[in-house]
Amino acid sequence: MPEIIIICGGVGAEVATSCRVASEAGEMLKCQGLYVSYLYCDEQCWKISSDPFSISRRRGAFFGERGPTMVEENFCRALDRGTCCSSIVIPMIFGRCGEDGAILRLMEERAIQYFGPSCGAARKLYDKSEAKIHFAAAGASVPKYRIARVGQNIDWRAIVDELISDRLIVKPVSGGSSHGLSIVSSQECLIRGLRKAWLYNEIALIEAYVPSRLEFSVAVLSAPKSEQFVSASARVAYRGLAFTAKLKATPDRWTVEPLLAIQNGICREAEDIALNVCRNIGLNGFNRFDVRVDKMSGKPFFLECDTIAPISPKSIGAQAFQLRGIDFPTVFASQFVRAPFVPKLSERQVDLGLSGLL
Repeated sequence: MPEIIIICGGVGAEVATSCRVASEAGEMLKCQGLYVSYLYCDEQCWKISSDPFSISRRRGAFFGERGPTMVEENFCRALDRGTCCSSIVIPMIFGRCGEDGAILRLMEERAIQYFGPSCGAARKLYDKSEAKIHFAAAGASVPKYRIARVGQNIDWRAIVDELISDRLIVKPVSGGSSHGLSIVSSQECLIRGLRKAWLYNEIALIEAYVPSRLEFSVAVLSAPKSEQFVSASARVAYRGLAFTAKLKATPDRWTVEPLLAIQNGICREAEDIALNVCRNIGLNGFNRFDVRVDKMSGKPFFLECDTIAPISPKSIGAQAFQLRGIDFPTVFASQFVRAPFVPKLSERQVDLGLSGLL
């Protein structure tokens, strides 16, 4: 039975989320009989532990430009000590250092076995503006958008005419958990939204707001060096215009629900597109795509993709599989007990509609 090491920590606004989901994922895998430990890395230290919360040293949302570099340096020190050489690694660092491919590159250079996307695939989808290009190439509709660099003056009327929408989404061009996101409908709100987004990244993404008939997520589980993919969809029920970081941190205010039978056609279309994206760029691991269905046209619009999606049983993606009738903990754990990480599914699970299984 292989040893699993979950990497958590990082730098920025998502350190606490990283430690929380790493702990939840580890408990899930322990219940499946796997031995799990944690490698915590931040800008000041690295440490192996059985409890990531006990070593989390989060001291704020921002640590300066050298923060990510220092995390990489500490991760290199951990690798040089041989901490991961005989284990299977699950990266659970979000945002910079994780989803931007930095620690993935370091593991690839050292031929360390890990479960997750390749460095190249992660980089292609980390930048939300570049991700839209890959979504479109796979057959998806994407909202009209443009980028704004820090300090750039954007005229409200001009951007409204360009994007053909008088309600806009402003957010950092990279990162997750809805940090820095605003919905704006005036010049004053646009200025505030840009300043907020620039706190997290020097480039902001401005995109047309898609009036929603339905918003849901597509989760995709795939095996490294395998052509097998499984997918599932579910919607998040919540109150408010945006699924913000604050809302995500209060699970009692949202639930994951199955989609209605009448919505299955749209879901199948979205799942097919998500699978095409994964195949086109070689995206492996556990990923989650956010999709919004336009109220007027009924078309699904792809918004973004989490290339390192939380594998916590409480996560949206995991619950989507559970609602499809797939025991997510069992299926995910099977990745590590059957080389080369090929999903092991029963005939009943295949009959339940895993449209992505080849």
